[in-house]
Amino acid sequence: MLAEYEQVWPGFTQNLFEMVRQQENHRQHLEKVTVEGNNRRASQGLWIGAALAVLFLIAAFVLGLRGDTAAASVIAGVDIVGLATVFVVGRREQREERQAKAKLMSEQVTQSTGQESGGGDAPSETQSSEP
Repeated sequence: MLAEYEQVWPGFTQNLFEMVRQQENHRQHLEKVTVEGNNRRASQGLWIGAALAVLFLIAAFVLGLRGDTAAASVIAGVDIVGLATVFVVGRREQREERQAKAKLMSEQVTQSTGQESGGGDAPSETQSSEP
């Protein structure tokens, strides 16, 4: 088919492959810029969150020194609970993202090999391995 286009438009195949290469380079550049931007924003968010956490702990400490222990306890408690919550939620989201990626990759491998789910040599869930 490309040979027919090449007869009508000499250099067509070369131009086509060059356009494909340019599009691929452009797409990869956009992906790189997006990932770098996301990483930069995530890093900035971590630094801002850490600074706020330290600021609230300092405020709680100062309030405690001034004798307002109730306010100091509330601020310090909320700060510590907030930090723990962010940590736990972040870990949970990372785990869910890894599981989703693993499932997607598994589905892609299954599709690329032409197998349907449950159609391989492995025993199905309903088969028992016991005699």
